[in-house]
Amino acid sequence: MGWDAVADAIDSDTEATDIAAANVAAEPSVRQASSANVVPRVSAGRPRGSVLIRADIAAQEEQLQSCRAARQAEPDTDAVVGVQVEERASALLALTSDVNPIQKRLCLHVDQQLAKKSLPGMPNPVEQVMSTSSNVSSWAIKALEANKQYQYVQQDYFRTAEAMLQASGFLWSVTLQRLHDMAEQGFEPLAVLRKRRYDESPFNLRLKEEPVPTQSETSPPVLGQPAKTTPGKAKVMQSELGIVVLLRRRVDADKYEYQEVHGSCPTWLHVLDKTTKENIAESQRQIQSLIQIPQQLKERSKMLVDVVCTDRYAANISAERALQSEECEYIKSHHFCLLHKAAAIQSAQFKLTSGHISGILSLSLSMAPAGTTAELRKILCAILAQKLIVRHGDPPSHCVAHREALHELFLPLGAETQRSLLHQKQRMILSSLVNGDLQDEATITYWTANPEVTKDAILDSWVRHVSAALLPHKMPYFNRSKWLGGEDGISWAGLLSTHHGLLVPLVQTWAQSTGIPAVVAAAPRSRPAAEVPESSQGWAAVADVIGSRPIQDTSADSAFDAVDPDEDLGTAADDMPPESNPDISWHEFNKMNRRKALAWVMSSPAGVLVCMRVCMKASLHLLYTLVHLASVAFVQEQMKKSSQGKQRLHRVVEFFSGKLQTVFTKHVLDTLSSCLPGLPDDAHTDAIRSLAFRMLSVSLCAAQQLIWSLGAGSPFVLFRTLAGGVQELFDLPRCLRDQITHFFMSTFPEPADFQGELAQQMLQVLAQHFQLDILDLERNHSTIRRNILSKSMHTWVTSYACANAHWVVRRVALLRQPFRQPPKQPKKVGRPAKPRRSKQGGGSWRAWLHLKARTRGAPWTKRDMARIRREYHAAKAARTADFELAKNLGVLGQMAHRAGKRSFSQPEGRARRSRENKERAVEALARSAQASAEAIANCANGQELDKELQLQLSALASVSRTRTKHKNMEAEAIDAAVTAGSEALEPYHTESGLARADRISGQIGKAFVFTPGQPAVAQLLVPTDGFCQEKSFVEVA
Repeated sequence: MGWDAVADAIDSDTEATDIAAANVAAEPSVRQASSANVVPRVSAGRPRGSVLIRADIAAQEEQLQSCRAARQAEPDTDAVVGVQVEERASALLALTSDVNPIQKRLCLHVDQQLAKKSLPGMPNPVEQVMSTSSNVSSWAIKALEANKQYQYVQQDYFRTAEAMLQASGFLWSVTLQRLHDMAEQGFEPLAVLRKRRYDESPFNLRLKEEPVPTQSETSPPVLGQPAKTTPGKAKVMQSELGIVVLLRRRVDADKYEYQEVHGSCPTWLHVLDKTTKENIAESQRQIQSLIQIPQQLKERSKMLVDVVCTDRYAANISAERALQSEECEYIKSHHFCLLHKAAAIQSAQFKLTSGHISGILSLSLSMAPAGTTAELRKILCAILAQKLIVRHGDPPSHCVAHREALHELFLPLGAETQRSLLHQKQRMILSSLVNGDLQDEATITYWTANPEVTKDAILDSWVRHVSAALLPHKMPYFNRSKWLGGEDGISWAGLLSTHHGLLVPLVQTWAQSTGIPAVVAAAPRSRPAAEVPESSQGWAAVADVIGSRPIQDTSADSAFDAVDPDEDLGTAADDMPPESNPDISWHEFNKMNRRKALAWVMSSPAGVLVCMRVCMKASLHLLYTLVHLASVAFVQEQMKKSSQGKQRLHRVVEFFSGKLQTVFTKHVLDTLSSCLPGLPDDAHTDAIRSLAFRMLSVSLCAAQQLIWSLGAGSPFVLFRTLAGGVQELFDLPRCLRDQITHFFMSTFPEPADFQGELAQQMLQVLAQHFQLDILDLERNHSTIRRNILSKSMHTWVTSYACANAHWVVRRVALLRQPFRQPPKQPKKVGRPAKPRRSKQGGGSWRAWLHLKARTRGAPWTKRDMARIRREYHAAKAARTADFELAKNLGVLGQMAHRAGKRSFSQPEGRARRSRENKERAVEALARSAQASAEAIANCANGQELDKELQLQLSALASVSRTRTKHKNMEAEAIDAAVTAGSEALEPYHTESGLARADRISGQIGKAFVFTPGQPAVAQLLVPTDGFCQEKSFVEVA
């Protein structure tokens, strides 16, 4: 069942067409019987399947019979439709002259159906599919939600996806034809750009399907009998397609107004047996055929450009060359993803520490099982309680700078996110409670200004908060294949290793508890109490305070001998004797990871972790900048500027303007010429110095080779003329010009012409849509993989057709969404409220809490509630006097509640404590960091320490919420400004012809987002909302 079959039914005008018009297209197709009034019967014999399936078939037959009965009330409908089609045939064919045959037949079919009266109460499958497209669930769950068999749900997705694809291509073809017709209003097409991005990734799909046995023509498809298939790895090609058109119109003798129209078109997934040049080129030919650009528009345009962005795979280059030879009228611009190149810079750095990367990976894998984090936290609490020493006075001054450098390195603060809030809380706790010498591995000193503080008084509270700050979550997984996130695993291990060397005893104790033999470690280093002079700087100055230590190997390669860099994590079977069972033993695999993690931890990698984290700052900044330029936030910022009448910024100009290169180079050179911040004293060796130099020099050279050298060539020199002069462009040798630069230099040969309005407008449009990366495609790969996994859980592996249909439907739904989610709608007024459980005012448990609350002086915590619950159950079992008192008091409280009074009197001081807490919370928001640390240092016991820490953590969360709220309000203001500007410009564009309504595209005007500027921008979002409904697909006079 495909669109060819639907087209055949359209031409013959059979009963199948009537059924499709009645919104039952999601049901199995039924051939026409000999008489139109006779319901087709099921073939003789008992149909396959269960009783539910037979009941479903009977219900379908009853539904079809009711449809035909309703159609009998309109005997002259077919004749009327025939006359209407003949009258409108010329107009429809004129508007669809450049579309493909499937789109033309689809338009004619919908035009016929809209002339007929639809049946009330019939569900629209398209609406059901679009409303549930975001649900990541299996086909069985979707079938239960739709109350259908899963085969019918899949058919709904197939038809909806194909309709969306063809409707999008049809809308674009009509829009492009309209742009060509706008020449009557004085518009002149200047440039037509076609944007493409594509990338492939392997997925586990079903591809080889065996044919189902032939059935009778009148019998429905066999349900519950899926075809036998062979799952396997399939290379799936994901593509993106967009169109940009630039026009101008003369308004005065020497004045023009410019109009840009751009948008994207949903595409489908291709399965390739091999990623060869021929297969890739054919997949792109099919994608390009979805939108038929009118030949007259191409001929009248001054510039035709095909902008392509892929990775550096050799077959992609060959495929683009083949496509270029077929379409010689286009100016080709094929560039490679800069994010891949930026990630290659970081990978080149990590090759120098591949042994430590292997150790971090082993540590993260060994801590992946459930319950490991809780066990590690218990061990850490025991270590902290053992090593804690309380001293009175001010902490040493030389420890402050070292601690702040480590916090800035491993707990960085950035945008208002959950991670940033967590880092703020960690820094506040560690700065206040772990304020001694962090390089002392024998003891952990807590300096307090209150002389009454003792270790026993604050031990429980101190240990609980410090362990939560040092170990807030499990160790992040270090994924070599991901661009971002590698710094999280390094920061997790680096924080523990640089804070009193806690990583070594923590992992060693945990490994021993899991059966790993103990490793004899060196004695913990005790730091002298002497302070480092503030004027001491550099490597030689800190050597005086390191103290006597054994002679170490300071060669350049000694930092890499801790773990074998060539050792593979997946070779657990190699360690087994050849006579053993060849099956994989996951127990041995986990033990191997723990042994490797312990061996790496025992090498004391604190210095190497600090060096790695410092040296990767420049490459991380480069990666995050590229991600920001590819994000929706950057697009929002530019739309806001355009709505305010300001000049837009362009990604390619911002990246290759030279500012980012200056920042990158300055950071590398500053790090080379200074001491590494936060580096432990015993790590000031020639090996670490050599490692830092090699990592920084590799990053600088790799960035110059892969990225910065591109900025000196074309077309990036051409784009920089938008921000600077044209002298650099005219000094570029002719042999180094690409096709785009050659076109501009030949069209505008003089600097004065190049700086004219026409050249600048064409160049701005080209720079606005020049693509630097394929970040969206890489992110969507994980989305596809997650959907396939969810739909293949405990059932057949999903087929390519199902995965493709779900992908297309989901992409259409995302294209139709605004940049930000709309606010949640209030609940319906007429909805009956759920019956609420009446509050019970008395009872022994509430009376017990009331009695305990009268003796409390601080707010309750979860620990307090657990303790009170245990005491209550113990008293209830023993029938103590306290329980009898609570029982009698509970009866009195119940009687008071029934009389409409308070069950129990308010405990003394509760209102006063609540008022004091609010005042202290307001005071904590206005405190400085130093004042907050002093308030914590003056706490005399654990109760006061808990109270003060909770107060300051709440203040941090309140500030974060306020900033997030302001950020959301600013984003909503941007959306409101863009929407208001678009609505104000819509009448002008309707009058000029861009958004006018006709019998084919009456809903297209609502699919545009207009923003002012030079050029003015109109973004087309297809398919429009009307195309998701049955009657809005075509507007008929």
